[in-house]
Amino acid sequence: MKTHTIVAAIIEHDGHILFMRRAKEPFKGTLILPGGKVEDGETADAAVEREVFEETGLRVKRKEVVGQYDETVYHDGEATHRHLLTIYHLLPTSFAFRDSHEGTLHAIRLADIPTQKSEINASDYRMIERAVFQQQRGFKAKIVVEKSGDRYSILSEEDIVEKT
Repeated sequence: MKTHTIVAAIIEHDGHILFMRRAKEPFKGTLILPGGKVEDGETADAAVEREVFEETGLRVKRKEVVGQYDETVYHDGEATHRHLLTIYHLLPTSFAFRDSHEGTLHAIRLADIPTQKSEINASDYRMIERAVFQQQRGFKAKIVVEKSGDRYSILSEEDIVEKT
């Protein structure tokens, strides 16, 4: 199983969240949040700004870490990917986004996101649910996702409680 350190960006502007319809696995064909791998020697903060620019053409005005996921992805019953995700809430300097080789971009009104749930990657939907709709900050959780057919679903989610 491959393990990657990943950043995900909840890019919000004027009552919309920006999604990408992913062009390749994992999560091919689903709407996901922009983001990607943290490169060797790179901080998560630098990675989220780089990934957002590469995938959307947007520059970041303000960013906040809202949570973290330890995500295991299963394909056909086999664990294939582990993502150590840092989840950011971002405000861009503008909303003049562009598509990239990673996929096509779609701005979805906050009020319409629940009606698009079946099109949105399950774990990304859950991130938005926690960070935007429930206004949670500082959450940490283990999440297990499985691909069945062409859809991903959450098998389990468990908050990680750090001992003080």
